[in-house]
Amino acid sequence: MPYISETIITTVNKTGDVHIAPIGIIAEKDGWVIAPFRPSVTLDN
Repeated sequence: MPYISETIITTVNKTGDVHIAPIGIIAEKDGWVIAPFRPSVTLDN
């Protein structure tokens, strides 16, 4: 079974609303890629 990595991301939209959500992260050769689900409030922010 594949290993799933997640972290907590905090985003703020233009009106100042805060959204906190767990988000997937993928290890790449040179760092990490943030992989939000589509659609999601986190991605919209």
